[in-house]
Amino acid sequence: NYYYDENGLCYNSYGSSNLHYVDYNSLKKENILIKFKEMFDIFIKKEVDEIMIFDNLENRAIKNVENNGIVFIDEIDKIANRNNYNNDVSRSGVQRDLLCLVEGTNVQTRYGNISTNHILFIAAGAFHVSNPSDLLPELQGRFPIRVELNNLTLEDFKNILKKTKFNLIKQYKYLLKCEGATLNFTNSAIDKVAEVSFILNKKIQNLGARRLFEVLERILESIYFNNLELRGLNITIDEKYVFEFFKDSLIKKNKKDYYKYIL
Repeated sequence: NYYYDENGLCYNSYGSSNLHYVDYNSLKKENILIKFKEMFDIFIKKEVDEIMIFDNLENRAIKNVENNGIVFIDEIDKIANRNNYNNDVSRSGVQRDLLCLVEGTNVQTRYGNISTNHILFIAAGAFHVSNPSDLLPELQGRFPIRVELNNLTLEDFKNILKKTKFNLIKQYKYLLKCEGATLNFTNSAIDKVAEVSFILNKKIQNLGARRLFEVLERILESIYFNNLELRGLNITIDEKYVFEFFKDSLIKKNKKDYYKYIL
């Protein structure tokens, strides 16, 4: 029992993966047996050709950007004026250029002019050596809502290593897998990496989640460079292995011991 639609596509009632295609546009109608994947590609191409008319698509895209667009400006603290620096003129110039965009203007693109009047602008910065008040008053006024984020907790570091989709643990596993080696981390070792990162951020310099990358590099660098042939190795990192690398930094209070762990 085959069911045809107006486009010539059909399927049977037994759930077969083989489908028939009928070309209704031709004078001679014929049944062609094709695989489901091939039918799906034909169907998608037909739908895309009907929906995505290029001229209309450009207008829809521009309208969507103008009404629903979001622009995220990161590291905005780097262009804040600083009294101890001589390049405040260039910093102020960048701020004035951004001010035009945030206030609302027309930006010329290859697809036409885009108005930024209704685009949402979001800015972020660490402001370690400067303050939001160091920005131009006009630019401050265009960002009226300010939110201060809390520092990462120990539990946050654990979740970053365990629950994120492409976490660093997985990345290092696949990196060594390319060399033919197998890398495993015990749960206690992952917790210890998170704890070390949290403590070093608190004692030395708060690098946020970047500290995890630096700690893992210190742990694995001896494996990289002390083993000329990694193929076939089965490496397991446990809590004791992690602690041996950072026990001096965690126990001693002399900051000189921490310098090599600052990025």
